[in-house]
Amino acid sequence: ENAAIADGIVNDKKESFQVQTFARKFSVTRQTLVNDDLAALATIANRMGQAAGRTVDEQAIAFIETNGLMTEDGVALFDAATHNNLISAAGPPSTANVGQARVAMGQQTDSNSVILGIVPQFMLCPLELEQEMLEISVLNSDPQRVRRDNVYAQMWQPIATPRLTDANDWYMFGNRGDHINVVFLNGQQSPMMARDEGWSTLAAHWRVVLDFTVMAVDWRAAIKFTNV
Repeated sequence: ENAAIADGIVNDKKESFQVQTFARKFSVTRQTLVNDDLAALATIANRMGQAAGRTVDEQAIAFIETNGLMTEDGVALFDAATHNNLISAAGPPSTANVGQARVAMGQQTDSNSVILGIVPQFMLCPLELEQEMLEISVLNSDPQRVRRDNVYAQMWQPIATPRLTDANDWYMFGNRGDHINVVFLNGQQSPMMARDEGWSTLAAHWRVVLDFTVMAVDWRAAIKFTNV
């Protein structure tokens, strides 16, 4: 009673990044535009915008696979010894190794050795492992064990992508924004489109520009599982 409230302690850490600029242009002559009876060129701007969206996806997946060093401790994002978020085992995704990854994520601690209890929300895998991942994540019954309920059904969102180059690797992520972020300049997430009419030559030019980068915020809410 009447005791002073103890001060909390906040430890500083930082992760650095630099925004990159991605841009492409497309030019056609006035004669080509005039003769475009089917209006095929009218879709150029939309297709360039779609390509910009794919570029964001490509850069994010490439960043994950590169497994770069964290600024905080100079250790790779996925590391078995220091970060305890790189698990190796034989075989495709199963309820057993998914459970192993879930335990590893839940037991991660902060800089004060406090257990964080992080819960996985997303499972990322290549297309080659999509069927196994869906069976674990969606089906109500465990396909690997006869007449047994699937305890992991609906616990996380499975995401399959053709951009993962290694069919043996899959990933588990916690809360959105707590692991790997895509950072856009001034919050501009949509590609900036512009059209210019040529002056010295009769032509039209389209341009699309997008400024962003991919960075790792923390390793504790990310797990990599690799098949050996």
